Amino acid sequence: MSAHEALLELKGLQLSITDQRTRRVVPILHDVTLEAHQGEVVAIVGESGSGKSMTTRSIMRLLPNGARTSGSIRFQGRELLTQSAKDQASFRASSVGMIYQDPRAHINSLWTVGDFLVEGVVSSGAMSRRDARARAVRQLGEVGIADGERRMLQYPYQLSGGLLQRVMIVAALMTDPDLIIADEATTALDVTVQADVMRVLRGLRDSRGVALLFITHDLDLASSVADTIVVMYAGRVVERGSARNVYESPTHPYTAALLRSRPNPTSRERLESIPGRPISAAEATTGCAFADRCQFAVDVCRTEVPPVRKVFESDVACHRAEEVHAQLGGAR
Repeated sequence: MSAHEALLELKGLQLSITDQRTRRVVPILHDVTLEAHQGEVVAIVGESGSGKSMTTRSIMRLLPNGARTSGSIRFQGRELLTQSAKDQASFRASSVGMIYQDPRAHINSLWTVGDFLVEGVVSSGAMSRRDARARAVRQLGEVGIADGERRMLQYPYQLSGGLLQRVMIVAALMTDPDLIIADEATTALDVTVQADVMRVLRGLRDSRGVALLFITHDLDLASSVADTIVVMYAGRVVERGSARNVYESPTHPYTAALLRSRPNPTSRERLESIPGRPISAAEATTGCAFADRCQFAVDVCRTEVPPVRKVFESDVACHRAEEVHAQLGGAR
């Protein structure tokens, strides 16, 4: 892989799931395109149902029965969609690490921290038990957990939520992956602990050069950690660009609406909300899925799906992107 080649590249990714009871084909993702380079943090942002987590599950090849994918997912130049089940398992075991939202839901309460960190890599044959324990203790220290030997003997109930999330980070690092996927990894934590965990993730990016795919509904948080922000709505990418451009100069009405709906600690004004409710790809009909919630929508927005195109510094799916960008100058 050359220095300029993307570590992870999604092109035109489509995902649908066949309902096993009704046999109805339910669309989940439409034409998702994004990439992540080594050492880059890419944040995928959107409300519930936007397709963020299903995008990551498509990358991991962890999809429910009846799922069908097309397009392309390439990792280090290799196509993942055509891999054998054996190669997919090898990819998940060695090349990518996953950090979930709720560590208590993913750590067996009957296992010690040491059991959780060691058993998986030992059973896969990646390393000996002795080497795995030594690596786990070393990496506990790397993420800021002191006295690793003692922590290895503790059970999950003996650790705070913040410490457990750091344990999850260590688990994701055990096989020295090139890509880490953090799926709402800080949502369940309070603000102070959230900041600590984000510092750990940024430090790992800087020291190890791993790529980080960060899934969140929080555009403020995304802008503070990411190099690139990808905004999704109803299973589609609606805006993609540098974190600074997307955050400070949004071009899609949905991105701007997300920014306006943030609480402002310095203002007593009533919190602005996005009208209507978020919809999934399965609920979208013709035209732009955001049209019914958009103050800028015109007739063409309800009849034609807007293509993703370059507008100023970002890639945007909006028929009226240039006009909207001019009117949204003060959205930040």
